[in-house]
Amino acid sequence: IGHVSISLSKALNSKEHWHSLALLDKSGKQLYQEIKSKKLNNIELTTVTHSVTSSGQLYGNLTMSFDPNPGIEKQINFAGFLHFAVLIVLTMTFLSVCIFLDRFIRKPMVKLVGFADQIARGNYQTVSNVYAHDEVGQLGKSLEAMRQKINKRDSTMNHYAEIQNTIRFIQSKFISSEDNQHVFMELQSRILTLTKSNGALIGEIQKNEDKVLFLKTLSLKEVCNIHSSNPINDRSLPESTSLPRLETLLGKVITSGQPVLNNGPKVSNEELGFPASGQQDADNFLGLPLYSGYQLIGVLGLVNKEGDFDLSTYKELEILLQTLAQLIVAMREKKALTDNEARLRLVVDSAVEGIISVNDHGLITDFNSAAERIFGYTADQIKGESVGLLIPPENHFNHLEAVRFLLNADNYPGKPNTEIETDGLHKNGKLVPVELSFSKISMDGKVQYTGVVRDITERKQHESELNRAYAELQEAHELLEQQNRIDPLTGLANRRYLDEALRLEWKRAQRLDKTPLTIMLCDIDYFKKYNDTYGHLEGDDCLTEVAKAMAESFTRKIDIVARYGGEEFMIILPNTSAESAMQQAELMRQRIFDLDIKHKSSQVADRITISIGIYTVEPTVNHKLRKAIQRADEALYDAKANGRNQVSLDDKTQCDLAVEKQAQ
Repeated sequence: IGHVSISLSKALNSKEHWHSLALLDKSGKQLYQEIKSKKLNNIELTTVTHSVTSSGQLYGNLTMSFDPNPGIEKQINFAGFLHFAVLIVLTMTFLSVCIFLDRFIRKPMVKLVGFADQIARGNYQTVSNVYAHDEVGQLGKSLEAMRQKINKRDSTMNHYAEIQNTIRFIQSKFISSEDNQHVFMELQSRILTLTKSNGALIGEIQKNEDKVLFLKTLSLKEVCNIHSSNPINDRSLPESTSLPRLETLLGKVITSGQPVLNNGPKVSNEELGFPASGQQDADNFLGLPLYSGYQLIGVLGLVNKEGDFDLSTYKELEILLQTLAQLIVAMREKKALTDNEARLRLVVDSAVEGIISVNDHGLITDFNSAAERIFGYTADQIKGESVGLLIPPENHFNHLEAVRFLLNADNYPGKPNTEIETDGLHKNGKLVPVELSFSKISMDGKVQYTGVVRDITERKQHESELNRAYAELQEAHELLEQQNRIDPLTGLANRRYLDEALRLEWKRAQRLDKTPLTIMLCDIDYFKKYNDTYGHLEGDDCLTEVAKAMAESFTRKIDIVARYGGEEFMIILPNTSAESAMQQAELMRQRIFDLDIKHKSSQVADRITISIGIYTVEPTVNHKLRKAIQRADEALYDAKANGRNQVSLDDKTQCDLAVEKQAQ
């Protein structure tokens, strides 16, 4: 029994999933103590009984308890670990998605909304910082492009507004200031800002006592020694200098009366005609003439612009240059008067614009001759009356409110206000389109406001005429553009337009996948003999009739029928297969044959016939346009070689077409 017990113990310990063994006799009595495993396990056990027999005789039973699922505990632990790992992965995935959405969706959208809000609020200076590459980024790019366009438009409008403000400021300064040189220096400073230049010279052309021209500098404190081969020493005018030599840039402006441009790279003082400010050489130069009516009275020289000068500056500054010329003229008249009151009166009365002064109660105190001409009242009739007499009744309230605002010292700090374009009321009741600007003037402790009134009736008419002339010019330009594209004899597209259109159609077919492009080359058979037989005038008529038949054979707007040269024609058929092109070409050949234009010198028929070569291709980047034209020309050569008066398809196109038909 001891040996059996030891054997059963070894067997029990050798099996991890066995838990107990017991040996019973045939009556069911336990022969010795049950052997149990020390392993603890909460798993439900299964008991199995096995009979112990020998030679067919039953001696007892062996009872064993064991775990039917060995390793299930490990599996349960592994399942728990796997559950925990899945939770961690799901959590990390959720956090990653949140971070992705926040970085690539929410933040770009927040930035985009903020950028759109800035544009809506009128902030066009801030650049977009949306850099996404999806639809959000595309929308951001669109908003950025819109911001740039609006900003560019505003910059242009602000530039012209600055010019207008400069004009009004200088006009008001000139009226109120006694120091002419200070006015011109201030004007020069503003011109430098407007043109982004570093140096300028405003000069007045005058004659000395000997009737010799000299140039008087108006915008420099120091004497400017103008370069000249024959300087003039005029002691009476220390600020004056001699006229520049004709070969200098400044001299060319004076002698030609036209703008002169030189963008360097370096322009010496000798070439300029005056010294560039603070340096030996200038980087660039722009000289502009100053006209009063048809008389050249001065020049404006600009140097050292940031970037290059452009003649468009002359157009932009046109109104300012006219004002500058008027200031020079007014300065001459102003200088000729010695009495301050008489001088001011003369400037006011001789001004082209109406000048109206009112006191702080809105009563008119001064009314010059130009204002009399504009409104029909004499100065005696209008002085002491309310400025409301010059305002149309239907807009009386709104106009008075605007005038009160302009005349209010709290609202009007002394700088020229924005120009107002409105209607004034003439004495006879008619409306007069005018432009208004106001200036504040203090005299003897009293405040008065002077308004500059400009009659813009003629300008309005000119604008209307200019718009009409521009429309006519545009129409003429379109007609000229059309004529440049049309062959004058046949009425078809000419070679110039054909080359341009063919390149565009070739590139478009390359962009579109598997899009066929057909090129036809046509030649009138034995046309030289036709000219020799019937004459060139009849030949021209023949070309015209054939061209008309060709044009009528192709009715799509995208088809191009052009005269290729002499009696040769080219037809471009976008998105047209070889089979369809053959059918259309044959119809065109028959149409021309049916014209029945007699040709007794032809070796093909008794009438005019044509030969046609066709090449159809689906262009890719590996195809060359020049080669395609050559293939169409080779097909035309085959048509001629095979007897003329026929349509010939390029060899490769024929093979492709045959394969396609066989596949069908």
